[in-house]
Order: sequence, then structure tokens, then C-alpha cells
Amino acid sequence: MDRKKMVMNLFLILGVISGGSGFLYRMLITSDIPVTYSISEALAVHVLFALSAVCFLIGSSLLQTLKENAVAGMCFAFILIVNLLFLSVHIGAEYFNSSFAQLELSSLLYSSVVLLYNGYLIINQVVRTRQRSSYTMNGSFIREDR
Repeated sequence: MDRKKMVMNLFLILGVISGGSGFLYRMLITSDIPVTYSISEALAVHVLFALSAVCFLIGSSLLQTLKENAVAGMCFAFILIVNLLFLSVHIGAEYFNSSFAQLELSSLLYSSVVLLYNGYLIINQVVRTRQRSSYTMNGSFIREDR
């Protein structure tokens, strides 16, 4: 296995582990178990999602093809939609306060950041591909000597 792919896989796996830990911790806090939570626990979930996002950003930047970035973008779009659905269920409830909002919005924030970054990578690769194809159509680079 190539060294670059191994590093990419390591960051993607670390992102899944820290994101999954953040999700499970968030579910534990918001479950029916009578556990009181404060802003510090919501901040711990926020940090876990931030660590996950950083790992996914590094892993996404190491993806090499347009197809890989498109698949990653679709995965994070799906995660964003699911998080929006979870949030819409809780808005307006009597337990919806500032710490609960911070707890719910952290996953939305970081999944949208990774989604936007993957969108940027897709656009960047499409532009590069079109520039290369226009150069090959002309046969060589256009050079003007004046």
C-alpha cells in the first residue's frame, strides 16, 4: 500500500472513531437516562466533533480522484441531512436550552465544514481537468513571443 493512502486511511479512520465517539456521547447525554449535563459536557462533544472534522479535512485533502471526493461529499451531505432531521425534532421542546443547542449544532457545524471543503475540492479538480483538456486539444501550450 502506498504511504499516502495509508496516511489518508489513518486520518479517515481517526475521524470515524472520534466522530462516532462524539455521536455516542451526545446520544448518552440526550437519552432518557436522567443525567444532568452542563455546557462543559456539550463542549466535550464539540471538541470530539472538531477533532473528527480536522481528521476528515486532512483525509479529504489526500483523496486523489474526483470520484473519491464526490463520494465523500455525498456522505457528508447525508450526515448533514440526518443531523438537520434530528435537530428539527428537538426544536421547541421544553428541554431545548443553550447547552442543548450547542450539543446538537456541533455535529451540524463540522459536517457542513467538511461538506463545503469537499465541494471546493470537487470544483478545483473539475477546473484543473478542463484546463488540462484545453491544453491537450491545442496540441501544445500557446506561446506568444513579442
